[in-house]
Amino acid sequence: AVVSTQSTGGLLGTTLPNGAFKPGILEQFMGKEKTSSVALAAANEAENSGRYDDAIKLFDIAGEYDKVLSVLNNRLSALVVTTPINAHERANLLALARSIQSQYKTKGIFDDKPIANKMTIASLDYTFELLLNIAYYFDLVNAGKREEATKLMDALGLLPRSSETEDILARTEHFKHLDQGIKRILPDLLLNAMDLLT
Repeated sequence: AVVSTQSTGGLLGTTLPNGAFKPGILEQFMGKEKTSSVALAAANEAENSGRYDDAIKLFDIAGEYDKVLSVLNNRLSALVVTTPINAHERANLLALARSIQSQYKTKGIFDDKPIANKMTIASLDYTFELLLNIAYYFDLVNAGKREEATKLMDALGLLPRSSETEDILARTEHFKHLDQGIKRILPDLLLNAMDLLT
């Protein structure tokens, strides 16, 4: 299988650091459309077998950019809170996520998507950006930068800033519309924010 080889980039193509795509060998013989189909099948295989980094890269090659964000969001939600056990995996995932963030913004990757997909993509992108900001919040906390961390959390608007009923109701309403991946980590955020106040 393509996904089990160490030369996926050579076969299917790879995205360069500047965001440009370098086609692989298969595209020369099969054409872009068939190569994308191969990449998509390999991406699904990788995701189903738990090889998420491979899946993300292969979905990107296949042009399934919304699926890239979907898999990234699921992984970020699981790893955004730093622990000694997940530190290395988390660092690798964040490096990949920030690389994709930069590439997609540079290329305006979602600008020409069909209108029907725009709401889904907007939601995925919002969750993606929010998860990266939450990861940065935990990085600030772990670096002892409490004031910066508190300012960032206030800016994200996830937690009430006061005990005023209006503020609490506004945050509660906002919570209802958040992705499940964000909801899952809010207890960690709340406990962490409370620790910063002590």
